[in-house]
Amino acid sequence: MLNRRMEKLFWAHASKKNPDYITLYFRITLDGSRAELGSTGIKIHHKHWNAEAQRVTARSAEAQQYNHTLDIWREKAQAIYNELLLKKVPFTANNIKTLFRQQGRGFTFLYCFELYLKQLSRDPDITFGTWKTYDVVRKKIEAYLKETNQLELPIENFTKGILEKYRTWMRIDQQRAPNTIRKHTATIKQVHTWAYLNDYSMKDCLQGYRVPSVKAGTPISLNTEELLTLLTHDFSNFPVLGEVRDQFLISCFSGLAYADLKTLRSEHLVIRSVQTHEDEVPSNLTWLLKDRIKTDITARQPLHPVVRMILDKYEGRPEEMHVRPNQKTNLYLKLIAMHCGINKPLTTHVGRKTFANLCLNGGLYSDAFAVVCPAVGQFKNTKFSTESTIAMMGRTSAKGLEVYATPGEQSIMLELKTRQA
Repeated sequence: MLNRRMEKLFWAHASKKNPDYITLYFRITLDGSRAELGSTGIKIHHKHWNAEAQRVTARSAEAQQYNHTLDIWREKAQAIYNELLLKKVPFTANNIKTLFRQQGRGFTFLYCFELYLKQLSRDPDITFGTWKTYDVVRKKIEAYLKETNQLELPIENFTKGILEKYRTWMRIDQQRAPNTIRKHTATIKQVHTWAYLNDYSMKDCLQGYRVPSVKAGTPISLNTEELLTLLTHDFSNFPVLGEVRDQFLISCFSGLAYADLKTLRSEHLVIRSVQTHEDEVPSNLTWLLKDRIKTDITARQPLHPVVRMILDKYEGRPEEMHVRPNQKTNLYLKLIAMHCGINKPLTTHVGRKTFANLCLNGGLYSDAFAVVCPAVGQFKNTKFSTESTIAMMGRTSAKGLEVYATPGEQSIMLELKTRQA
């Protein structure tokens, strides 16, 4: 590495409008690899440029200033090159180029993260929901670095040790779940790899680091009795809690995630005529058809009678509901659980898990719900297949579905009865 030699060259680009005038550009070559460092902004007559001597030859104070500028460009590139040699880490011509444009300063981790997000925003395969998830990680890391006085931390210094301290901070100070910490860790690793591949970092500090796996726990969901308690509890003295309860129940009986519930509108409720057999009279049912914010996959399902009953409180228009911020909604759900005597940590995501559990275990159209909502009684209480559950939830595959629900005793008995029939 010590024998590496960097070549520096200014080259002239003639103007199309006036070929007699040229603009000087700067490039470097290292190990046969070339990098264009950009225009110097110097525009002169072509007769006043000596390419061999790399000097402006006009006899004027302005020409002297131009030559001084060229010297500064050379010295700046050489200084960056010398500094990289002292670090004794592999580097390329493009590494010098990026540092040159940054006035010789390195790139901070947060700056690289912001650039990474900008690239994701231009990717047509990345939905806004996915981008938002990455941005949440960026904000949390920014909060940690601010708290530890490391906002200007260079990306090369965001080592495995820093990452482990961040994971501990998330677990103890922020009380985040292991799965959340794992997702944050994976995102940080992605940013490091991206920065290295795009020459914003001289090395990938997390190369070889394996994101710790998380053992899947038992999904938290509500059973039929707990749902009935929510449905029948009187919140007339607490209208805000009543409204949050209604929104949570819609998630429980539709599987809509928080972001999808927040953007649910009347146009997502469509009347469909469905005929399962040729000799059967078509059924006119209201279907819920909505592209998910996170995946852009359409969740499609018959609108559950309980959801219809709840929406009737709001003139049948989902947009009439005031959906509060996710964090505040989760706080209200804790109060709702206390009011109803439900000893489970309710969150907006528990509603989606409850729906999956009801689908896979045969309780979505339980006769018990018909006591509160008689329209449920017209549907047969049976479990749904994995394929149907995926379609109704707007998922891409069955992978990871175990996080939402696992077959229970009721599901086993339903299959047992099917085989006995």
